[in-house]
Amino acid sequence: IRTSAMPPKAPKVKVAGMVLKAPDAAEDAEGKQELVELIDQIFNFYDEDQDGQIERIEMLDGEEKRCGRFDFGPAVRKKVIAWFKAAGAEGTPTDGMYLSKEKWAAAFATLIAAESGADVAAEPGKVVAWLKEAYGLCLVIAKPVPAGTFAADPSAPREPPTYPITVKLTELQGAIDEAASFDKTVLVLSSGLDQVETYLSYKTNSLVDCKQLIAEMFVHKTKSKEDAQEFIRDKISKAMNSNGQSVATKCLQSSLVRRR
Repeated sequence: IRTSAMPPKAPKVKVAGMVLKAPDAAEDAEGKQELVELIDQIFNFYDEDQDGQIERIEMLDGEEKRCGRFDFGPAVRKKVIAWFKAAGAEGTPTDGMYLSKEKWAAAFATLIAAESGADVAAEPGKVVAWLKEAYGLCLVIAKPVPAGTFAADPSAPREPPTYPITVKLTELQGAIDEAASFDKTVLVLSSGLDQVETYLSYKTNSLVDCKQLIAEMFVHKTKSKEDAQEFIRDKISKAMNSNGQSVATKCLQSSLVRRR
């Protein structure tokens, strides 16, 4: 399964360090309802306990997921907290700081307008396209494909897709589930998108980093072959004994040969 990258000749705009596809103005007329739904999904992504408000730690955890651990340093955290407070969060760090959905939505609309360069009210189609790019990971996590969506129906035999296939980030989980329903082992080629690894790391996957294991075995010599085998065996055992967990093998330029 390949995750799709940007079309090489599409018109683009640079927003907050990201290069995004410039949406067609014709999309605006149909974008209002979809915009409302996307903003609701993004709010639900941050509101982990679904109590109708975002707590300070929820905000920080959500932004760390969206940005990635390595890009979410002290300076970024400080900016997030400053925005959170300016948006109208109430309370104290000790007792808990909370931001209501109404205040978050108003502040988020201002943030969208500033970063996307689009008029939220007059150009909803442009805003929708920008949100799908800038907050695509939030939308995937906030609205996962229900388990069993692609389960085989004996009364309606299906044929698997012709692999390899190329999908958007927001379609990745559905494609993985569909491949699993055909008893396929999934290989994801991320097209250089860091968001793919970030998404998989937050989907309760047991991660086996092949490059790291090879370095530990043959470069640093901190692990023996038997240690590495036991490490992988433990990851697989935990996944098999869990509810819905899977094993993600991160290859990069390396791989491990599996033998019985």
